Amino acid sequence: MLARGKRVSEIAETFVVSAKSISTHKLRLMPKISIANHYELIRYSVRHGVRAA
Repeated sequence: MLARGKRVSEIAETFVVSAKSISTHKLRLMPKISIANHYELIRYSVRHGVRAA
């Protein structure tokens, strides 16, 4: 959803959780896939077939 341009707060509303929860999950995921910043996360998503809705 981040790759599709959604903000953390919008994602949180969708899943009925806090924005802090979404941020925490994002921060824990990024090192696991060797991603250092938001720009790299977008590039990773594009390379792996995430398409904009």
